Amino acid sequence: MNKLHSLVLAITLLVGSVSVATAQDFDKGIDAYKAGDYQTALQEWRPLAEQGNAPAQFGLGQLYYHGKGVLQDYAQALMSYAGIWVMA
Repeated sequence: MNKLHSLVLAITLLVGSVSVATAQDFDKGIDAYKAGDYQTALQEWRPLAEQGNAPAQFGLGQLYYHGKGVLQDYAQALMSYAGIWVMA
């Protein structure tokens, strides 16, 4: 296997492992949300949302919109839904 093939394989494995880890963190947030543990959902989703993960951004928006684990804040909910990060 030449160097280019090795590099492509390494990049593919890295991207794939990041995607799996991201999905696992998001799923932890979903499980926490369903169990009523909104602080854990917030902790799992915030880093993902800051990286542009749309489902995590939506999840944070839901937390802020409904005031679950955070103070209810419609403006922050809207910014979360839109992917705009101006966190206090």
